[in-house]
Amino acid sequence: MEIREGDLLFVRSGHKKLDQMIAQSTGQNSYIHVALVTKIKPEVRVIHASMPAGCLAETLTDFLVKRQGLVDLYRINAPKNDICRAIGRAQENLNRPYNYSFLPDDEGLYCSELITEAFDGQNIFELNLLEFGGPQEQEYWTKYYAKLGMDLPQGVYGSSPNSLVKSSQLNFIGELSD
Repeated sequence: MEIREGDLLFVRSGHKKLDQMIAQSTGQNSYIHVALVTKIKPEVRVIHASMPAGCLAETLTDFLVKRQGLVDLYRINAPKNDICRAIGRAQENLNRPYNYSFLPDDEGLYCSELITEAFDGQNIFELNLLEFGGPQEQEYWTKYYAKLGMDLPQGVYGSSPNSLVKSSQLNFIGELSD
């Protein structure tokens, strides 16, 4: 399967509690993480934002091993110029901290926030009200935010891997494996 610069890698839910809560809270798909392919030669590299490292670049091989092969490849319908601009924006965010609050005014970025910022202004992704699922998921998220010294956010726009994958500008290419 051919991988191209600008492709997105969506990670399916594993068995960690946080993974399960993200997947259950944010939609019918079970994606819990997203990364952007930024380089093909001499070795495929991706940029993503993850805990605790924040925004980082790594090889596709390392990315896949850490995600136990639970990765789907999607391609964006966008001109090459727009893809190159998005990759440049993503690279400008390298070394930013992780955004644990998922709120837009936090200094860091979370995975889907990195992608929406990279493609900002290209009408590919829309921000949606942050979702926290049903009563069981909301209980988890209430405790999560309490540890951050915050109340559960209400009426705040953001994104999730599950909201991004709904874009009509994405095409499923296939499953990747480590």
